Amino acid sequence: MKHSPTGGWIKFFRKEVKMSRLKDAKFLWTDNHWNHENLIKIARPGWKNSAEIEAYQINDYNNRITRTDQVVVFLGDLGDKVGIERVMSQLNTGYKILIMGNHDKLAKAFYEQ
Repeated sequence: MKHSPTGGWIKFFRKEVKMSRLKDAKFLWTDNHWNHENLIKIARPGWKNSAEIEAYQINDYNNRITRTDQVVVFLGDLGDKVGIERVMSQLNTGYKILIMGNHDKLAKAFYEQ
């Protein structure tokens, strides 16, 4: 597989994603909004900046997901392109599924690479 911003691992919730994989989900993540500084003012007071939140999330994820067969479901609103590329490059592997949210505005090809 060629190198890509998302590591080429995001599977979209379509018919090709086996429903049986969802029942094996080890970790659910929603509304990360990576690289969204204004989110701190709105919904996450107490954090210094988005980088601090991302570092916490990366550490938490990597402590939980240690094998490629562990299923992780991202329930939309990952963040902007810069944030997604920065965070995804630091996450352990795992079998990742994305259910796109209303803020996931990038081209589907970006997520599928």
